[in-house]
Amino acid sequence: MSRIVESLICGAFVVSCGDGGGPDGMNGDAAMAEDGTAPPRRGDGSTDAARDRFDGAEVPATVGACEVTSAFELVGGDTDTYPIDVAVRGREIGLLYVAESPRRMVFGSSTLDEPEIASPETLGETPVLNQAGIVPFESGFAIAWTDFTEEPVGRVRIARTLGGTVVSDVRIGGEWIASGAIPGRTSSGRLAVLWGEQLPPVEQYELRVALSDDAETFDPHAVIAAGMARPSVVSAVTTDDSMAVTWVDRVNSPNLSTLRFASVLDDGTITAPRTIVEHDRYIYETSLAYGYERLLLATTDSRADILTVPMYLTVLEPDGTTVEEGIRLTTDDHQEHVGIAFGANAFGLVSVPFIDMASSNEQQVFFRQTSADGETLTDPQQVSAASIPESDCCIRANHARITAIEPALYLVVWAEHAQRPDRPVFVVRGAIVNCKP
Repeated sequence: MSRIVESLICGAFVVSCGDGGGPDGMNGDAAMAEDGTAPPRRGDGSTDAARDRFDGAEVPATVGACEVTSAFELVGGDTDTYPIDVAVRGREIGLLYVAESPRRMVFGSSTLDEPEIASPETLGETPVLNQAGIVPFESGFAIAWTDFTEEPVGRVRIARTLGGTVVSDVRIGGEWIASGAIPGRTSSGRLAVLWGEQLPPVEQYELRVALSDDAETFDPHAVIAAGMARPSVVSAVTTDDSMAVTWVDRVNSPNLSTLRFASVLDDGTITAPRTIVEHDRYIYETSLAYGYERLLLATTDSRADILTVPMYLTVLEPDGTTVEEGIRLTTDDHQEHVGIAFGANAFGLVSVPFIDMASSNEQQVFFRQTSADGETLTDPQQVSAASIPESDCCIRANHARITAIEPALYLVVWAEHAQRPDRPVFVVRGAIVNCKP
């Protein structure tokens, strides 16, 4: 799906999902050493968030070359399906995806040993495809999305899963019109749900957050920012002492994008938003990860070229102070569907370039690693192997998502075409990328 088409169906609040919203973090100095070894770590070498994610696993001392060790189909069938977000808890995979005809939001659970999803659970029809997300929570997952089938239009729904089954489903927000929702976690593990709320009488939005200990009863919402034309591409990730949030204030006339940052503390306190960058073009996507006491923010924007959109990386301190903004990672091929995850000894990034737009216009998923200071550590590597063309068009592998499984081991999921008797349909595929030296 092209960026133009996707922007039409995603609505006002667009969220780019990277690390499944899961907890990231590993203490240590900011950058890799010159010999490629991981920097020394303080204390036992991990934060609470990292212990929760990696369960005390050994962290490789060097950054290795990567290989795809397995590839598989997670969701098949005879209708188009697209991944929205993915998360991993232990050996369990939690996948949030959209299925068409009719369009509906679906949760599926499987394992890394048997990744094909056998018993998906429909969460509800979603005629307007705003973004949504899934994070590990307690002994299962928490899911947040916007339901446009109820009154008032645009309620935020939060589901909690256990053993691959939805065990609770509550609604918050939507006093006027809620627009998109994603889950995150504070440093102590409280569930945080972020959403945009459109306010009367003019088209003004607030970016809101509500916290919960059990995914069922929520504190009164807090306002992160107000008075926006529309909040878009919101990302959130757990740090050592807060949840970091980035978003874009974007207006269409004149074309202006302002990338902003704020922190959410365990008690719901919000730090004053700060501006990361402002420019007179579009910021299309964001994805945020945390490790080695640095926040890495992957973005695509058209500041350099609206026809060949590059991928950028911005390095931030945990409080949002900019270390370096706009490190350009690509110089050719139009980039889409960026995602980033912290893999304990490096950061893993995925993106989907249009390969040779002038002729084949093919899309495949690529993976690379960077250090905490934004230095590229490994060359881009193709992860997908899509070969079935879209009807009357071209080969498409897109909607890439990434999360870390254990140190230097990543799960990447995406949509690509599979041939069915009457036509090709999008299915959800995945791969394990092993970067252990």
